Amino acid sequence: MGRNKSKRLEKLFLGIFLWIIVVTVWSLSSFSQCTLTLSPSDIPQGTVGSYYSVQFTASGGTAPYTFYTDTLPPGLSLTSSGLLSGTPAMAGDFSLLIGAYDSSYPSCNVDAYYLLVISQCSLTISPSTIPQGTVGSYYSVQFTASGGTAPYSFYAEVLPPGLSLTSSGLLSGTPTEAGEYSLYIGVEDSSTPYPCYGNVSYALRITDPCPQIYITPSQLPNANIGVFYSQNISAEGGVPPYYFSLGGGTLPPGISLSREGNISGTPTASGTFNFLVLASDSANCYGSQSYSLTVGCQSNYGTLSGYVGIPANNGQSLFILDGDSVSGTITAKSTAGEVFTAAIERGAFSFGSVPAGNYTLSGVINYKDNILYDAKLLSYGCAAPANTYLTKTTTLQSKSVEVKCDTSNMINYLVSPPVVMIHGSYDCYNKWGSAAYTEETSSTYFDNYARQIGFISFTPNYDWWNGSYFSMAEEVLEQIDKNFNGLSKSGTPPYYVITHDTGGLLLRVLGGDIFKKNSSVGKIQKAFLLAPPNSGYDFNLRFGKKKQAGENLITKSFNEAYPDFGKLNVLPIAGNNGWWGSKDNDGMVSLDSVFNIKNVSCIEDDCISYPSMKLPRSASQILPYKHNELGSPVSVYDVFNLILSNSEKGTPEAPVGAVGWGTTGVTSKKIGGGSGAQLVESSADYPFYVSKCDGIAIVVKLISGSGTFMFVDPNGIESVIENGLMIKSAPTSGNCFLRVIPDSGGVNFEVTIIENSLFGIKAYLTSQNFLAGENAILRVDKSGDWTLVSNVEVGASLYDSGGSLLQTISLIENGNYFAGSFIAPSTVGSYTIVVEATGLYDNSQFTRYEFESMNVISNSHLFSSNFSDSLLDSDGNGRYDSISLSYSVDLPQGGYFVVSGDLYDSLGNFVSHSSDSFFVESQGDYSSSLIFDISSIHCEQLLGKFSVIGLKILDGDSLSTIDVWNSPIQTQIYSSSQFECDSSPLLPSPSYLMPLKITKGTTANVAVSGKNFKEGAVLTFESPISVLNFQRYSDRVIFASISVPQSAQSGYYDLYVKNPDGKSGKIENALLVSDDTPPEISFEYPQSGSKIGGLVNVAVRASDDLKVVSVSFELDGNLQKSVDSFPFVWAFDTSKISEGTHILKATAIDSSGQTTSVEQSVEVVRYPSITSITKKGDPFRLIVIGVNFQNGIEVYINNERWSNVVFKTSNKIVLKGGSSLKSKVPKGERTTFRFVNPDGGETTYIWQR
Repeated sequence: MGRNKSKRLEKLFLGIFLWIIVVTVWSLSSFSQCTLTLSPSDIPQGTVGSYYSVQFTASGGTAPYTFYTDTLPPGLSLTSSGLLSGTPAMAGDFSLLIGAYDSSYPSCNVDAYYLLVISQCSLTISPSTIPQGTVGSYYSVQFTASGGTAPYSFYAEVLPPGLSLTSSGLLSGTPTEAGEYSLYIGVEDSSTPYPCYGNVSYALRITDPCPQIYITPSQLPNANIGVFYSQNISAEGGVPPYYFSLGGGTLPPGISLSREGNISGTPTASGTFNFLVLASDSANCYGSQSYSLTVGCQSNYGTLSGYVGIPANNGQSLFILDGDSVSGTITAKSTAGEVFTAAIERGAFSFGSVPAGNYTLSGVINYKDNILYDAKLLSYGCAAPANTYLTKTTTLQSKSVEVKCDTSNMINYLVSPPVVMIHGSYDCYNKWGSAAYTEETSSTYFDNYARQIGFISFTPNYDWWNGSYFSMAEEVLEQIDKNFNGLSKSGTPPYYVITHDTGGLLLRVLGGDIFKKNSSVGKIQKAFLLAPPNSGYDFNLRFGKKKQAGENLITKSFNEAYPDFGKLNVLPIAGNNGWWGSKDNDGMVSLDSVFNIKNVSCIEDDCISYPSMKLPRSASQILPYKHNELGSPVSVYDVFNLILSNSEKGTPEAPVGAVGWGTTGVTSKKIGGGSGAQLVESSADYPFYVSKCDGIAIVVKLISGSGTFMFVDPNGIESVIENGLMIKSAPTSGNCFLRVIPDSGGVNFEVTIIENSLFGIKAYLTSQNFLAGENAILRVDKSGDWTLVSNVEVGASLYDSGGSLLQTISLIENGNYFAGSFIAPSTVGSYTIVVEATGLYDNSQFTRYEFESMNVISNSHLFSSNFSDSLLDSDGNGRYDSISLSYSVDLPQGGYFVVSGDLYDSLGNFVSHSSDSFFVESQGDYSSSLIFDISSIHCEQLLGKFSVIGLKILDGDSLSTIDVWNSPIQTQIYSSSQFECDSSPLLPSPSYLMPLKITKGTTANVAVSGKNFKEGAVLTFESPISVLNFQRYSDRVIFASISVPQSAQSGYYDLYVKNPDGKSGKIENALLVSDDTPPEISFEYPQSGSKIGGLVNVAVRASDDLKVVSVSFELDGNLQKSVDSFPFVWAFDTSKISEGTHILKATAIDSSGQTTSVEQSVEVVRYPSITSITKKGDPFRLIVIGVNFQNGIEVYINNERWSNVVFKTSNKIVLKGGSSLKSKVPKGERTTFRFVNPDGGETTYIWQR
């Protein structure tokens, strides 16, 4: 047994040994078959600071392959897939071990070493090409290098005989052998420890020298206009034959040069013409000869004529000013001083025959501006001219022309595209121009200035107070058409439009559906919008026939009916003087409203306004003016420079610039302001409207004379304005008067009336339309600074169209807003809601009012249910880009209407909005289509049916809804193959953020608008900005409260919206975070450098991004008064200080303690004051008694200076002159005297003999 066991063990060990041998042999055999190869065999050079990458690959084994290395230059890394990449951080020569093994078992591997050169820089050699050379002629080229560290050292390999290269890069010498040479030029810089290199290969051609080729004759005989000319030229010195060509310059018109050397033809223009003739021989050698050929005249006269016109957009055709209303004169002045004139007749002018020479043309065009409509209501606006047109004159810009002899000289005198100026609600054509075109007014008023610099200008009126937006647009177009028909028989030329205030809204109507195909609208080249209230005012201006133009109507109705300017090219222009820059205290129209078209979105009782469209905005579009100053004389130069560089009935609720009905702002109305002060010789009343507000400040600026000023409230109660200033708290709202009772000498004055409403309310119904009996939720927002507000109660009343009270409710406070609800009345129609907020403001009673409208619509529809949809190819490219929804509506009466709706995809994403405007003569069925743009559709949005949601029809006059189709209208399912759809994923797409700027250390409410915001979408900002809470209002709007810590860095931060599916979108540089800025302050009155006297009310305007807590006034460095509430006015009695120059300083302090000061100099003078004028006879003279007369006083009688003045004392002067003086003051007639002291103090006095 033991032996057998031993033998079995021997066999076992032998088997194991043999197995090990077999495996070893097999393994060795396998390794011997590994033939892995790495590629590439060598690698490119790198540069410090420049991205570098090389992809290594392996072959010969079993994929995939794994790559490895030991050490790499700083900045580079190798992936296991073989990508060597990164940005080298160090220069040098590096030996790299790159290895790879395959996926076999056991694996095969291979190692390879590479030399990687990392240069400090990459050098560039200039020039890129070099000129050819000639044997025997000196040759030189200077090479330069860039991209490295100077100095550079150049080198070359082989150079043509006779040439050499210096180390500074100069290739020079005299070539000795002709041939084609290839040059290798290299360069090395002075970088350490590793220099940079560069090299370029050049091709250099060295040719044998050419012989001198001569062209004869050396001079040419003269030619005459209209006479055939022929002259042969020849060449010698080369190898014939010779061929001739023009080497430069210009031959006379009508003359040509043949290849054989013949200069011939019949000249058509006179002058001296210089040109170069080249002659080439058969050896390709050249000679040249310069010639001057003088073409003379048979006479020294030529005719000059042409057309005056406006160039078309194509630059080819001309709108000749041949209309029936056009006349004018063209003047031609020669360099010798001769002057010729020609009348413009049917757009043409002709001087006939005039001496040849150079002329400067100038001219004037007379034309009619048809102004057909009144814009007048009470004291606002103005009536049309008596004959419904104005005759205007435009001064043409000068033009240089040359009259050539024996020639019919024809020119086109080009006129700039005309300008149409559309006024706002309180304006008319008088806003843009003065009644007379004088040297004094030409440089101030828009219309006058435009005509002075060469524009033809039209200023249409329209009936704001009694019209709808449709009728107003028609009135403007009627005048435009009539004006252009009178201007040119070729039709309407391209033209510019300038609008002010609500004129910008009118332009949106012109760009809308009903007028977009109008030929005159299509010719608008560009529109410049001065302070357009695209998102409403900060007060409720009466708007059209029935509605108030507060933020509600514009954002909830107008912006839905007219969401944009159509295809019109518009440029908004705003101002930053006063309260423009603040959202809540902006005077009339904020920057926010100028550049944003906003809509309103609500969830239950929570509503926000958000920007649905942003208009182009840049720093150059914001000018240093107040709202009412844009479009007025003070801004004319700046506005035109910007233009040229971008080449209800009844009493109105607020006058120009007034704040109304409990909204926020500080603005003013001027009486006697604008182009000049008001001169009153008898008692006069000036009406204005006072709205519900904290108070008014009335500031009287006395120019000359004296009188009594009184404020008359709506109840007829008079209050005398003492010392030029009245501050009246919580005045009774309504129609008021400024009553002026002049003294015997008359009074010349300006008055500023300022309302103060630093906080207010804004009201929204959370839906626009209701069925009878539905619950209508009303939300009332707090607006402005409510810090000092307490004990607030808010109620609302519902009235029908006849003014009968239907319901009254109380609203419950909920943080920053109040909420309550009405029951929609049973009768279809439009109802008015009046909101009243009462309480204490800084322990004083206040009342605030706000308005909203409720539309009650019928259960029975005007729309029929026969909707249909189809596809449109609007651009004709063979692919559909629009969906057309056909509808039919049974209209209850004729008039203007707007149909609108929104298109959504099957995923619930908003796609596009569409509106259709139209006019019908009478009641009945009307059929049309809404066209929805889907040119930016994503393919995944075409997987189901589209839906039209919110289809409604609005009355075009009142903009109230008269029917809503509440159910979604589904379309067919369309295939993605029918569209050029976007195959990329559908992402949330935030577009706009409001506001754009937030101060450090504050919290703010923001609205983000865009599209494709899914339920559950999350809003975030870049750190450290935190989102405290947010609410998705719809797929287009997210509202949030955000916090900006004091530690945040100033600058721009990105915004992100992320949907639940993980897809996200962002707005780069969405929010600007800034430090708390110091307050802004400026003097309202007096102006710097002005002369002042008597009692002067020094007024300043102060604003801040947080709050102004006080303004202090100093005189010559001494504190005079500190004012801690609006208005910031100091009554300055100049009689208590000396005459001469004094320094006024005002300092504003904000709530964080920051200050800003402004100072200016004024000159205190003594105004003369007249007590009486008496006459003395034989000889006739006038004795003037008063105070503050100075020796050297000047006297003007009816604006003519009277030189015979005798100064007696500071209380008496005598005017002498006998019969001459007597004739100046006719008996029984009022005579105006003006007295001017040497120090500039003056007064006006009216006297009757």
